Amino acid sequence: MKPIEFLDHLKTEWVLLDTKAKKKMRDGFFVSWDGNANLKRYGKELTKSQKELKTNKIVISDDEKLQWYIQQMYDDSRFDQQHMTDWEAKPEADQTWAEATKYFENLIKVQNQYNRMTNRSNAKRSRYESANHTAETTEAAAGDELREYIENLASKDAQRADEAEEQLNKMQATTESAATMASTMTKELKKKDDQIERLTTQMTELTKAIASLKQNNNNRGRGTSRDSSNRGRSASRSNSPVKRKPRGAKGQKKEYYKQPKHRNIGAYCWSHGYDPVGADHCSKTCTH
Repeated sequence: MKPIEFLDHLKTEWVLLDTKAKKKMRDGFFVSWDGNANLKRYGKELTKSQKELKTNKIVISDDEKLQWYIQQMYDDSRFDQQHMTDWEAKPEADQTWAEATKYFENLIKVQNQYNRMTNRSNAKRSRYESANHTAETTEAAAGDELREYIENLASKDAQRADEAEEQLNKMQATTESAATMASTMTKELKKKDDQIERLTTQMTELTKAIASLKQNNNNRGRGTSRDSSNRGRSASRSNSPVKRKPRGAKGQKKEYYKQPKHRNIGAYCWSHGYDPVGADHCSKTCTH
């Protein structure tokens, strides 16, 4: 009979509680926890039974309740040595009923989540097997699965890191290629600018040379026309019966004309004028 059923019976039928009855009711409080049952509900049932027993002047102290609760955690194989050591290492002020239920309920949540991820069964190990063998087997299996799970995560992370590095290398290569291309284009443009500058200079010099050549041709044309006209006039003069006195250039001395010299009849010299002295004397052959 459960303590709550016994108390309900006492509410309907009055009996005298002797020492034996109280002991039986008190012993009914200490119910073992099945590892497959809900741990949070188990803690609430202990608190409820503690209050109901108190109404009948059967006292279960908070320390007793906490001690019994912790003993159940020790007896269950779901909690290993590390879990229990961490609990015992807490300061005494933190080893309360509220802290105990919170600590172990969180461990159960973590284990359930892990079991769902790894498709492990939550069935409780038999208490009649060797405690050491059970602990070692469970720890080894969990450790292998956990290591495999971590290795898979690490492998995926490494693969993602390799892919990211490969993408980064491609981006860097593209950037370097673009920079090289830009540098090459800049050099080519500089060469083109230099070539254009040289061509411009050559065009300028060629333009000047053409203008100078054109000017020289114009000057030669004027000299030839003058020589032809002068020859025509000299021929007409030579055919004329009237002998004319030779004309001299400005600034020449009179003695120059008194000397008997041969003249280039019909020619013109810029320095000596028409019919200059000398067989081939003209503007082109003048040495003055």
